[in-house]
Amino acid sequence: MVQRIAAHLKTTPAQQAAARELLRRRRAMESMVGFREYMVGTGASDLQHVPARHHLLMIRELERLERGESQRLLILAPPGSAKSTYCSIQYPLWRLAKHPGENILCAGNTQDLAEQFNRRRRNIALSAEWQTLAQVKLAADLQGAGHFGTEREGGIRAAGVSSAVVGFRSRLNILDDPIRGVEEALSPSTLDKQWDWFNSEFRTRLVPGGKELIVSTRWAKNDIAGRILELSREGKEDWTVIRLPMIADSDDDPLGRALGEGLWPDYFTPAHVAQKQQNILLWSTQFQQVPLDASGSWIGNENLVYEEQPPADLHHVIAIDLALSVGKGDWTVFVVAGMDSDRRLHVVEVTRERVSPEATVQRMFDLCERYKPNEVLIDDDNASRVLSRLIIELGRTRGRSPPPMIPQPMRGRDKETRSAAIRGQFLAGNVRIVRAPWNAALHRELLEFPSGAHDDQVDALGLLGRRFPMLSAPSAPAADRDPYKGCVTRWDSEGNAYLNVGLDELFQDRESQQARRRIRR
Repeated sequence: MVQRIAAHLKTTPAQQAAARELLRRRRAMESMVGFREYMVGTGASDLQHVPARHHLLMIRELERLERGESQRLLILAPPGSAKSTYCSIQYPLWRLAKHPGENILCAGNTQDLAEQFNRRRRNIALSAEWQTLAQVKLAADLQGAGHFGTEREGGIRAAGVSSAVVGFRSRLNILDDPIRGVEEALSPSTLDKQWDWFNSEFRTRLVPGGKELIVSTRWAKNDIAGRILELSREGKEDWTVIRLPMIADSDDDPLGRALGEGLWPDYFTPAHVAQKQQNILLWSTQFQQVPLDASGSWIGNENLVYEEQPPADLHHVIAIDLALSVGKGDWTVFVVAGMDSDRRLHVVEVTRERVSPEATVQRMFDLCERYKPNEVLIDDDNASRVLSRLIIELGRTRGRSPPPMIPQPMRGRDKETRSAAIRGQFLAGNVRIVRAPWNAALHRELLEFPSGAHDDQVDALGLLGRRFPMLSAPSAPAADRDPYKGCVTRWDSEGNAYLNVGLDELFQDRESQQARRRIRR
C-alpha cells in the first residue's frame, strides 16, 4: 500500500521510509503485537520472542482490558509460560506509552522481585524506540527501580506484597504471582494476611474506574486468585478469568484444545511435562491451576501411596463405570487393578474416555486380552444391561468370548455409601497406585470426592471396594500364609477381629452367586 501511494505521489525514498515508519508507529500504538515488533530493535530480552498461541490469547484479553471491554482480568497459567513477559512487562509499557500521564502500580511477592521487574520496564522505557512512541522522556529525577516516571507525571511504581503504598494513585493495578513459595501457600495465616493487604492496601490505591489485572500460578485453594474466583462465582465481582492448564482438561478450554493436548509444545516438551507430573499435588496446583486440599474430606493425601512398578504375580480385575453419552457429560472409566498375595490392591491402569458404546466394548475386549482378568465388575443397572447385550452381539461377530462379567448390586445407595468400602481400603493402606500420566486426574478426583466436578473414577474404584473380600489373590508361600487373610483386616488390643466386609456385602455376594447359579441352570 505504501509503495502504491508513493508511486502515485512520486515521493522520494526518504519520504517512503518516513511513511513506513509512520505506519509502524501507528500499528505499535494500536496493538501489543505491533508494539513488540516496533520495540524488538531495543534488544531487550522481554521483546525478542514471537508470541505463541497462548500468548496471543493473553494479548487479546489484555487489549480488551485496555479498550474498556473488561474491567478486571485474572490469568492463571503454569510457571515458565511467559505470562509475566506479556502481562507485567509488555502490557504496562504499552499502556504507559499510550497514556504517559497516568500511573500504574505493579506488585510482586517481594519488594526485591517487584523492583527487578520494574528495572526491566524502566530500561526499556529509556530506549529511543519507547520514547519515540510515547512522545515523552522519563523524568530526570525519577528513574529508580522502585518508581520511575515520565515528564508528564505518569509512571510505574513497584510494590511487594504486604508493603505499604502511600501517596500514590493508580489507574491500573497489576499483581503478579503474590505467593513466594510452598511455606506461604501452606500457611492459612499468611494467606489471610495477603488477602487483607490486597483489599486494604493494594486496591485502595486504585482510582474510581481503574483497571485490575492479576496474573498468577495457583498455590492454594485459599490464595488471592482462589478468593477472587469465589467472589466471581457468587456474582459479587465481575472478572474475566482465563485458566490455562498445562494439559487441557475440559471441553471449554480457552485455546480450543482437545482433551489431553499440551500447552506450548515447542517449549514444554513431553519429558518436561512427565517430570512435573511426578509430584501430583504440585502438578494439579501449579501446572493445572486446580489446587487440591491435601487433607481431603474423604481421604487424605497421605492415604494415596504410589509405586514405580506393580508386583509381577497379580490376579487382575477390571472395574467399569459406564457413561452412555458421547463427547460430553460423564466419562466411561476402566480401572485395571491386581490383587497381590498379601491382599493389597494395585491400580495399574485407568482409562477415562467419552466414546460410543461400541468403542467402550472394544476397549474392554482389548483390556481383557492384555490383562486376562479373573472378573470384570460393573454396576447392575440399565446401562450395564445394554452394554452386556452389546458385548454378546459384538463378541459373536468378532469371534470373541464374553468376559467374566460380575454385576454389582446398587440397591439405591448414594455414591458415598457405595464407595465406603474402597475408602476403608485406602485408609487401611491396602491400595497402591502405579505412577503414570493418568495419576493427576485420579488423584484430584479422590481428594475432591464427593464434592468435585467428576466422580466416575471413584465410582469404578467403588466396585473394587465392594468386591474386595471376594477377589482372588495369588497364593503366598506356605510359610507366609495367614489363615485369616482375606476375612480379617486387623485385631484390636483385646484380641477381637474386625472383618473387612460387612454382613450386607456378604449377603449381596450370596445373592449374586445364587443368581449366577440360576442362570447356569
